[in-house]
Amino acid sequence: MKEFPLSSFIFPLDRSFKETTGELLDRVAQVFNARAYSLILALKETEPVIALHRGLSDQYLNFLKEHMQELPGKLSYEDGRIRVFRDIRKGNHPVFQAMRKEGIRSYVTLPIGWEGKIFGVVTLYFEKKRKFREKTIKNLEIIASAVSFFLRNYVLSSNLLESQETLKTIFRKSPAGIFIIQDHKYRVVNPAFVEITGYEEKEVTGMYFWELVHPDFRQEVKERGLRRERGEKVLPDLYELKVIKKNGEERWILLRATPIKYQGRVANLGIAFDITEEKKLLEQLHYLQENLRTIYENSVMGIYLLDADSLVYEMVNPMGKEILRMDIEGKSAREIFPPNEVFRIQEIVNYIKKTKKSLTTVEKYHTGMGERQIFVSRAPVIGKDGKVKKIVGIFRDITEESRAIKDWERSADLSMMEKLIEVVSRELNNILSIILATAEIGLESGIDEANWKRVRDKTKEAQEFILQLMEIGKGGSTGRTTVELNQFLKSMMYLLRKIASSNIILKFKPYREPLYVVINPSGLKSAVTHLVVNAKEAIEKNGSIEIILGKEGEFAFIEVKDTGKGMTEMERERAFDPFFSTKSLEAGAGLGLTFVKKFSEKCGGKVQISTREGLGTSVKIYLPISTIPMKKGNVEETSDSLPEVLLVEDDPDVRKVEKELLTVLGYRVTEVPSGEQALEIIKEKHPPLLITDLSMPGMGGAELGREVKKISPNTKVLLISGFVSEEEIEKFRQMGIDAVLHKPFGLEELRKALDSLA
Repeated sequence: MKEFPLSSFIFPLDRSFKETTGELLDRVAQVFNARAYSLILALKETEPVIALHRGLSDQYLNFLKEHMQELPGKLSYEDGRIRVFRDIRKGNHPVFQAMRKEGIRSYVTLPIGWEGKIFGVVTLYFEKKRKFREKTIKNLEIIASAVSFFLRNYVLSSNLLESQETLKTIFRKSPAGIFIIQDHKYRVVNPAFVEITGYEEKEVTGMYFWELVHPDFRQEVKERGLRRERGEKVLPDLYELKVIKKNGEERWILLRATPIKYQGRVANLGIAFDITEEKKLLEQLHYLQENLRTIYENSVMGIYLLDADSLVYEMVNPMGKEILRMDIEGKSAREIFPPNEVFRIQEIVNYIKKTKKSLTTVEKYHTGMGERQIFVSRAPVIGKDGKVKKIVGIFRDITEESRAIKDWERSADLSMMEKLIEVVSRELNNILSIILATAEIGLESGIDEANWKRVRDKTKEAQEFILQLMEIGKGGSTGRTTVELNQFLKSMMYLLRKIASSNIILKFKPYREPLYVVINPSGLKSAVTHLVVNAKEAIEKNGSIEIILGKEGEFAFIEVKDTGKGMTEMERERAFDPFFSTKSLEAGAGLGLTFVKKFSEKCGGKVQISTREGLGTSVKIYLPISTIPMKKGNVEETSDSLPEVLLVEDDPDVRKVEKELLTVLGYRVTEVPSGEQALEIIKEKHPPLLITDLSMPGMGGAELGREVKKISPNTKVLLISGFVSEEEIEKFRQMGIDAVLHKPFGLEELRKALDSLA
């Protein structure tokens, strides 16, 4: 193959240019997973030649040489634009036929040139169908500029001495640093060299040429320079090294040295290009390649990129293929899934295209393992025209977890429920720990911080999902007690006003008479809090939230009304679906309304939503009214004849509720907030019964029980705690604890525990 003549610049491509440009294109091919590449120059000015290539067979190269006027890059060469050929399977052009024999399915061509003139094209070849994103095209433009930069610098340095006039112009205006060395010292430097080194011209001239060189390269540069001054031929004459600027900054330069005559004596002409940014670009490309490849290929979640118009899955990572048990990359949803699932996918895509919102759902899909329950969080990729071009999906098969949750819902065994939550939470937390650690490492690198931050924040949101899942599990009938709703909601207003932002007015409208319900107080508190948070997020600027307590027939209702943006019909219909969310993962996993619905139903009630898009939303929780309210008169009837109990609880709200329950059961209650205070009373009065919480600041309940038995052996001790194992209960008994009551509990559970102590 003949050497390349570039327009009016007649010179051969030397090894230094080929090595430098070849290294860049090798790295580019790796980053974009290209099968092969070629660099073809001078398509118009002279006979075009293949200057560089990699991964192409001799048969294909010979074909290109024989069809130079039909080269793949001809269009890019003619109009100076990047061209993407996504799929050449259906083309009958001879070049396409030759590519197909080569195992190539798509390619992209990048024009190479400067100052409005095109001198050639770089072509990247791919084995699979490709459609480049807008961001990727921008990266390709940077790469084309880098290749053009190398070619331009090569042309510039090779033709520097064509004429004295040209030399003067280039010397003054060249972006490359130019200098002449004679007798080991800089004699002449141009403005660009002054800028590269940071020294003034008068400071540089007279310095030994090796003084500016970084210590790592100084000895080598000195030896090579001295050899040139002696008239020896030193190769290569183009190489990279580091210099140290006057301010101490290290910069990479590409140096070309040529022996000349200056003022009748031997000298060396040098041309230096500052390539620090290009080196950083190559390093970043390599770093980005490795990190993205690691995350993409090793993620424990499936990841896909979906074209919003054609519904073609353009990219699917290995875990995604493993989850689905089939390769959907390069295929349309219409080819893969049955019509009803395609309709649902199209509906979701249309919603995202219209609203430009993220959407999280749980859907049933037919995979290689049959019908599976898939958790999917989708986010839109918006182009310059403001339209949704792509959709990024992160998904996971939660079929087994869903089955486990259903089994748990059928079971009334609290220990089995908590064991299930523990297993699911442990598994999810292990997964999230890997993702979070990877994100933190990515943030530490300082590269692509916005995307790493998004990964980290989504991971933290997933942790919130686990907490909400646990709340759903605890939203059942266990731990019920009688609550008066007017007082209950009034006590929550301080917390709720903290949740609502300053631009939102929060009001509470109580009912005209007491309304008693039998519920789990913590569950009701979570349900109301979820509704207020949802209402707050629906209000974009200023607005109001009103909490209304009322009565309809045999039900009390709690209504949360907001003046927010309301819901679409699709959003209203799916609002209670687990994991359904129109918010990004940072804002929530879509379990809030699911919890509210489950809580109300297990209390014998229901939930209703009234909404209109743009006109706000109203959510009502209906709870059955209790026919046997708490009898506050019991407190007034307490006398010395009633059995006495010493109640120890550090939380004043919990202590108040427990005191009321004991009063209803006919006990005379003395309450204290700490174990230390309880011990002082025990020493004086020796009460027959002590009820204490396990976890308290200072002296805990178990330790208190042990000390009480030393002071007053006949005092019965009832320990209140969350779930504890049989081994722990046995340990408490050995410390002197007479019985353990699990919380949350209601009247009946408390009565049984007290009866066991009689």
